[in-house]
Amino acid sequence: MGEIKASVLGFKEGLQAFEHVELVRIVSDKYNLLILKDYMPVLGEIHGKVEIVLEDGDRTETYEEIDGFFIHRNNEFELLITEDDYVE
Repeated sequence: MGEIKASVLGFKEGLQAFEHVELVRIVSDKYNLLILKDYMPVLGEIHGKVEIVLEDGDRTETYEEIDGFFIHRNNEFELLITEDDYVE
């Protein structure tokens, strides 16, 4: 288990990369997704929360109240967080 790679790109945090991800949980305003190893390719927009659970289960990266876009293919999950607060 835990053979998913994940990357998150946002203006505040920059690029974050994770290996040995067990699952990705997406809770958006219109749907909920649980992405596991060998999950079908999916592309979508999110207005809500993303949780990236690492293989050991002791660590979860949580991104709450975000807007963005995601794609999952070939056991690689990518999240692009769009933020309006970087503009002054």
